[in-house]
Amino acid sequence: MPQKANSKDLNQRIYLIGMPGSGKSTEGARLAKSLGWKFIDLDKAIEEESGESIAIIFETQGEAAFRKLEQDQLIKTFSYTHTIIACGGGTVCYENNIERIQQHGISIYLKANSAFILSRLQGKLAERPLFKGLGEIELIEKIKETLQLREPYYLKATATVELPFKTNKSLYNKASSLIEGY
Repeated sequence: MPQKANSKDLNQRIYLIGMPGSGKSTEGARLAKSLGWKFIDLDKAIEEESGESIAIIFETQGEAAFRKLEQDQLIKTFSYTHTIIACGGGTVCYENNIERIQQHGISIYLKANSAFILSRLQGKLAERPLFKGLGEIELIEKIKETLQLREPYYLKATATVELPFKTNKSLYNKASSLIEGY
């Protein structure tokens, strides 16, 4: 089990968690820019290091291999400072990753309902192994099922921000208050 960071070090990293399509990458990049911090997307880091897309990794190596690569990338972030990290939708559900995140940073759950997620995923399903090849009815059911399974992990986050935002400042204000509070 990883060592617990000093509480003063926890505010050096903010992990955005939530369902695929909730905006972790988009909003994470905006938040990092607003704070003057770095931004890391775990999925992009996996793709850069492996030289393959997430979809190809899932297809050729399987989910277990992907989750191992994902955890390796997550562990690398524990030494980063002033960094926003967008986690994959399932990152927190495997191998005690949510507990590891809590030991090394602040986490914010971008909470979205299934209709919001559906609207954001439409047209991008080929990029999402979990939802690839599903028709609209199947997609809605899969989103609901996945959200129900994952939400207990998401709710362990340090804070929750409801989506859609009224303004982009919602996430910034929440992050800023969390940083100052640690």
